[in-house]
Amino acid sequence: MKAIYFFLAAILISYNNSNAEKTATPEIKIEILSGDGIVGDWSLQLEAYDTNHNHLLDDAERTKAIANHYFYRFSADGSCLISPFATKQVQNAFKGHYVTTEKNGKKIITTYWDEAEQKGQKESQYTIISLTKDELVFLETTGDHTFWIFKRVG
Repeated sequence: MKAIYFFLAAILISYNNSNAEKTATPEIKIEILSGDGIVGDWSLQLEAYDTNHNHLLDDAERTKAIANHYFYRFSADGSCLISPFATKQVQNAFKGHYVTTEKNGKKIITTYWDEAEQKGQKESQYTIISLTKDELVFLETTGDHTFWIFKRVG
């Protein structure tokens, strides 16, 4: 747990020391703790499949996406709420926490349950494909072929 706080503090210090200029690569646009970063409420809208196995959500793959639902609330302190419901169901959500790491130049987010019967078990792990003010796209690392497309709520 201390590692999470150290990681978050390092990001905050780095962000505060910069001139708040936002830079992004074409493939991954990530600002984990800025006002339009991952912190906030996210509702899963679509599930798509990486049919050409290039680990990028292509327009053709997006147009074939199917409706799905899930909800995350990511907090700046590393805690999160996890809900399988389509809408903001925070009263029924599982409490958890998340950790972001980097692997091969890509940001990875791992979520964990904090509930007593599942304490510390990995809930899920994703590669962050893109992150903008209104959209968050994950690539599920288990099968490495399913994209989850979230929209910011609220």
